[in-house]
Amino acid sequence: MVVTGSAGLANLTARPVPSPSRRPSMVNLLGYSRWLLIALFGLLASGCASMGEDECRVADWRAIGYEDGASGKAASHIGERREACAKYGVAPNFAAYQQGRGEGLREYCTPDSGYRLGRKGRQLAAVCPSGLQGDFRDAYKSGREIYQAAAVVRSTKSKLRRKKQERDEVRSSLTSKTSKLIAPSTDTERRIELLVEIQELTSRKNAIENEISKLRVDLDRHREKLAALEHSSVY
Repeated sequence: MVVTGSAGLANLTARPVPSPSRRPSMVNLLGYSRWLLIALFGLLASGCASMGEDECRVADWRAIGYEDGASGKAASHIGERREACAKYGVAPNFAAYQQGRGEGLREYCTPDSGYRLGRKGRQLAAVCPSGLQGDFRDAYKSGREIYQAAAVVRSTKSKLRRKKQERDEVRSSLTSKTSKLIAPSTDTERRIELLVEIQELTSRKNAIENEISKLRVDLDRHREKLAALEHSSVY
């Protein structure tokens, strides 16, 4: 069921209200609320979709430019807006847009903003004016370095976890084969085979233990580097 316009709202509000003697269960109330929200959302969405032409005709291009600049969008982004409004015969006010975008970029191209982008691992877009680019880029590099150091810590922890799991599987196999080796029902030929298999597994286990020890050392070193970077950051 699709609800549109004021008539749709009237139909929603005209639904009969259960009498006190027939109060609905909590499940029914939740179902009714969900239906009402879906209907209202559909109504609002259809209303917003019909505002495209009006938005183009009354657009505050300076404010739009400011929003794009404050979001770090490239200057070419206005091309998408131009195409959207062209079908209504409306052209953007480029001068107002560029003025607003410049104001927005001054909010975006700050050291704090660059640092946050770097910490999140975002890509650095070349949108900042030359006068702001230097400090913005330096802060971005500082944040990016911490992001990369944290990624190395996560990767090393993941490798260590996998190696421990592999070691546990080898240990389990060793226990099983050792039990078979000493079982009275195991014949001599099978015992010889088991001894060879146990030796191979033991060698494998020792190699894994060495890898685990190395990964632990690496993890400690990477953690120390990350902590030092975070401590020395001026942002």
